[in-house]
Amino acid sequence: MRTVIILIAGLLLLPTVLLAQAELCPALVQAAYAAAALECADVQPGEACFGNRPLDVSALGQGSFTRPGHKITGLQTLTSGAMNPGAGEWGVAVLNVVANAPDQTLTMIVLGDVTLENASAAESPVMLANLRVVEKVGLIVRAAPEEDAEVVALLNFGDIVPATGRLEFIEWLRVALPDGGSGWVSALSVLPEGDVDALPVVSAADTPPETFYSPLQAIEFTSGAESAPCSDAPASGILIQTMQPVSVQANGVDIQLDGTVFLQAPRELSVHVLEGTAQVTSREETESAAAGWRIEVRYDTEAHILTHPRKAEQDAYVQMRPLPFELLPRGIDEPEFNLMGVTTPAAPDRPVLEGIIDDSPCTVAAGNEVRLRQGPGRDYPIVGALYAGESARPDARAEGEGDVVWWRLSPGIWVSSDVVFFGGACEDLPFVESPPLPTATP
Repeated sequence: MRTVIILIAGLLLLPTVLLAQAELCPALVQAAYAAAALECADVQPGEACFGNRPLDVSALGQGSFTRPGHKITGLQTLTSGAMNPGAGEWGVAVLNVVANAPDQTLTMIVLGDVTLENASAAESPVMLANLRVVEKVGLIVRAAPEEDAEVVALLNFGDIVPATGRLEFIEWLRVALPDGGSGWVSALSVLPEGDVDALPVVSAADTPPETFYSPLQAIEFTSGAESAPCSDAPASGILIQTMQPVSVQANGVDIQLDGTVFLQAPRELSVHVLEGTAQVTSREETESAAAGWRIEVRYDTEAHILTHPRKAEQDAYVQMRPLPFELLPRGIDEPEFNLMGVTTPAAPDRPVLEGIIDDSPCTVAAGNEVRLRQGPGRDYPIVGALYAGESARPDARAEGEGDVVWWRLSPGIWVSSDVVFFGGACEDLPFVESPPLPTATP
């Protein structure tokens, strides 16, 4: 009997606990972002920075993270903790990864429940420079940097191959061939599309690199499958931004990236393109996506491997909106996603508020097309539209000009109460402060 009473008491307290966590969640997100922005503002190439607890790491010849702002090099593994609002915990780490040139870096921001492992065999950055064949008759690749050395391959006009090394005075360049071999070409017969001065000085006796991926340019990772505990928090994953086009590898999948993406891997690998473009290659199949779209790579539950990429699909605004774009080194425009997860499509031949009673969750619906804005007022940018018959459930409200109430459908998505129908327990929604108006950029 005592056990039953304790169980019932626990169940009765559960809604209170969940409500308290929901109230703490937005504050924790903002505090974690602020801590990461302050403590990790000067992360140098090759470093990983402790943004917010809990984080556990292993690194070559170094100990673990001990405090916010602590930076290490040689990161091998990182485990970031899931959100626990009651304990003030939500793991955030910032990594500055050197790819294949000194100025070819990428920023990784690890968020929430993520386990990450360096999957590159390289101990230091692997310098590469693409070369384009400019000889109309093609180009001979030789076994050594000598005019009479053995011919190992022929390249056609316009072919592009990566250079992996050079002689001291750059008269010959070592290249990697499509078949996995290597050879040497005359520097006079190619057009460099990268910094050949940054290539290592090598000789014919030196062994070519085993991998083209620098440390942390290739990773194995998993992210938690749980939904974010509040609308202000993103789901767990890794936010990545490149300063130049670069290839990365995640869970054995090659991603040619020029911009910003958010990666998730609860099982399947999801590549959400937030800015620029991405090409995802797995099992010799490639799919491309632009900003506002995502590509998922199938997971074979029997073989326990990732297989082929699916066709790109439009992404969900509500899931990507809370990501910490302010922590990225380069600002990006507000992503243009569809409103999947925010709005509900119109039901044919059915009144928009049918079945909504006083105790129902607050619901708003459009009688015709209305504009959605970034904040509660007509001075905020338009972020989308609610079309005739579509509905949504606000989570908060605010007063705009003329004391008109605006409904918040999701952070960054508002609609005026004077252009929609509404019903349900709308008077129970909390009033929140209006977000600041975006500042104009010159």
